[in-house]
Amino acid sequence: GTITFYINGTIAGTASWATTQDTGPLEIGRQSPSSCLCNLYNGSIDELRLWNVTRSASDIFNNRNSIIPTTTPGLGAYYRFDQGVANGNNAGLTTVFDFSPNGNHGTLVSSGNPLVLNGNTSNWVSG
Repeated sequence: GTITFYINGTIAGTASWATTQDTGPLEIGRQSPSSCLCNLYNGSIDELRLWNVTRSASDIFNNRNSIIPTTTPGLGAYYRFDQGVANGNNAGLTTVFDFSPNGNHGTLVSSGNPLVLNGNTSNWVSG
């Protein structure tokens, strides 16, 4: 099949996808495999939703600034990145909660750089 990536309702890219091609963890902000420190994302992510149903660009665009019900049909994972204190000391907060019914919580890890957890460069910023 094909996977489509959207940013705020605008298609940002597509890729071929086979469920057997990768059995490792899903990595956000870095190209797999985890041994590769290449193609790192340099920016902020306010929220990430993964769907196991087809969503249109208008579906995504129209709901982009809303917290959606966690029981929305087809919601595979829902990471809001909001459990820390914006620009505060978040030492010890390295779990990213999945608010979908699937509970696929994640872990913030460093990609060769220290994981920043406090001060003006906190890993949690205002959405």
